[in-house]
Amino acid sequence: MHRDIIGSISNDTNSTLFLKEAKLKHGKWRENGQPDKQVLVDDTATFNAGKQTGASYGVTGQIEYSAENTAKYTLTFNNPYSGDNSASLKCEFKGETYTLNEFVRYNKTDQPMNLTVKLVSIEQFVSVTTS
Repeated sequence: MHRDIIGSISNDTNSTLFLKEAKLKHGKWRENGQPDKQVLVDDTATFNAGKQTGASYGVTGQIEYSAENTAKYTLTFNNPYSGDNSASLKCEFKGETYTLNEFVRYNKTDQPMNLTVKLVSIEQFVSVTTS
């Protein structure tokens, strides 16, 4: 469980979010751990992934949601077997890309990596990333 990633994605936009992709480069989804296929307004999706048995890797992956074909949100995470943990969030809208790089970075190998992400409207996201 030490290399697990336990996460939640809250939808504070004004649109339903639809899962476009959930993939792991390393690790495996825990039972019932894959992200929800859609996240209604003011609702939260959860996910849980861990390292594969016997693997010398941690968990590395990406989850992508789109808001009714207007904005695309991509969460990338890495909880390696050794070294620092990291995560970033990217939003693409009308040909522009806005990124919150490495909003998580720590090295606690004795605990799972907990991610809590709140997705907001593109206008709010832009004001956070450009200030």
